[in-house]
This record gives sequence, C-alpha cells and structure tokens, in this order.
Amino acid sequence: MRDAITIKLGDNGRFIIPSKIRKQLNLKEGDQLRVSTEAGKIIIFTPEALLGEFYDLTQNIRSSHADVVQELLDERRQEADPTTWCGGLYGG
Repeated sequence: MRDAITIKLGDNGRFIIPSKIRKQLNLKEGDQLRVSTEAGKIIIFTPEALLGEFYDLTQNIRSSHADVVQELLDERRQEADPTTWCGGLYGG
C-alpha cells in the first residue's frame, strides 16, 4: 500500500485509473477489467492476471497429470517394443 494513489469517485461511481498505473499494466481504452471485493477492499484486475492466478493454482494438478501421462506413455512404448515381448524372444 506504499504506492497507493488517492483518487476521487465521480458521477455514477466512476473513477479514473491514474496514467502511471495504466502504463504499468499496459491498459488501453476499451480494455476489460474484472472487479471484485475482498475484506473491505475493491480489487480490480486484468484478465491476464486472472489467468496467471489460475495457472498458479492448477500447477500441482498439471504436474501430477504430467507424471501420469508420462508413465502411460512409457508403458505403451514398452508394450510396442518387440524386444520386450515374451521375455525378449522376439526381439534383438
């Protein structure tokens, strides 16, 4: 909150996001933002930030699925390898 900027609420609850913040987030006219509240705060975030949070939250799930997929691929490759059929009788 050190970098907090004070803004004034205008007609119909409108406010202007300061140019410093718009530049930092590369916001342009017409960009869509998400707004929510949390613990008495107004939270405004870009769709990209939401995707980043989703990515972080699903990292463990994706990692565990990658292990399962790799195990399945290894099994299928071994089954397809003729050197492993019937104790190696057909390979090599």
